[in-house]
Amino acid sequence: MKKNRHLFIESFFVLLLTLAVTGVIYVLAVNFKVFNVLQTSYKKIDLIDIYYSELKNKDVGISKDIALVNIAYLSRAEIAEILTLVNKQDPKVIGLDVVFKTTNNSMQDSLLLKALNEAGEKLVAGYDVFNENENTNPFFNLENKTKGYVNLIGNNKAFGVIKKAELKYKKNNDSNTEYSFAYELVKKFNPQLTAKVDGEKIDIEQRKPFIINYIGGYDRFLPIEGSEVLENKSILNLLKNRIVIIGFFGSHFTNSYKLEDRKYTPMNAEGGHGVPDMNGALIHANIAQMMISKTYINYWPKGKLFIGLFSLLLAYPFIVLFTYFFARNHIWYHVAAKITQLILAIILIFLVLNLYEYVHFKFELKFFLLILAISVDVLYLYEAIAAFIYTRYGKKSYFIHEH
Repeated sequence: MKKNRHLFIESFFVLLLTLAVTGVIYVLAVNFKVFNVLQTSYKKIDLIDIYYSELKNKDVGISKDIALVNIAYLSRAEIAEILTLVNKQDPKVIGLDVVFKTTNNSMQDSLLLKALNEAGEKLVAGYDVFNENENTNPFFNLENKTKGYVNLIGNNKAFGVIKKAELKYKKNNDSNTEYSFAYELVKKFNPQLTAKVDGEKIDIEQRKPFIINYIGGYDRFLPIEGSEVLENKSILNLLKNRIVIIGFFGSHFTNSYKLEDRKYTPMNAEGGHGVPDMNGALIHANIAQMMISKTYINYWPKGKLFIGLFSLLLAYPFIVLFTYFFARNHIWYHVAAKITQLILAIILIFLVLNLYEYVHFKFELKFFLLILAISVDVLYLYEAIAAFIYTRYGKKSYFIHEH
């Protein structure tokens, strides 16, 4: 019993030493450029990237609520005609993720103004919440139209991977709350979806930021090239009662080599770290679809302090196991520890990915896995410290015995 007591007590000390070593590594990563790769690598790791990189191969169905219209490099007169033709199909909402900063040709601008006015209450126009100079010229009379910001707020700017979204934003020293483009689209589509989600359980006004639950690329929606609209093809009949997002998706939807206005998302082959793969309008379509289908991602624990405490509590039983093998079966320690880590990693990856897909729940386990990985080698450091204390002060330890 006494030995077991020492095992549990000293495993706790090993846990504390592991936390201290992790802290030292973090300080080095923050303050010395040579160690920056450690910090960068840690922040980039996300098990959910595995899910999204494979999602493109899964049959998750096609949205019945959202259609995409690509304006490509069409003129303003052609965009005006697209707006008119789309409006005639009686969609519920027309989202315009296009900015007209200047006035160019009086005839073309007049046609565009007329089409925007005809869209009336159905129209939701995108704007830049941070830079007024990047917004549509007042000539086009969007001030009285519903508007939503297209900025993708809430992400780590250092890596530029769009994983989260703020549905509302309040500028410093400003009492007005601004709402996102996707939020305004969904509110106009079905106001109940932006009031409460799942009855009274989730108030989206209190949630920030959201993890974006992507359903996929343009092929997961109803993609229509602007040229098809201008030709008045029969596919336009499918726009009735949908949200129609009119925006720039490259020269055509299938052109994956044109990187203009594309951003990194977890959907690309490198888990968000390869080639920019998704236009902003398509990201907004994914956010809107998440809101409509109520597939919000819950995550736990929340906050760095709670994530840390949870990770330490979860790691402790495994450190007890590692400590036992290290002290009592030293010759097999590394084999046992690595096998345990491998089996645990497989189980956790399976658990995390399935919870994410079927329950829309994300466990924050990255720090736990880091602690577990570092603890395997910290035991050698702890043994050296225990041996020094035993030699100097005669204090016995669970680690001091004949191998």
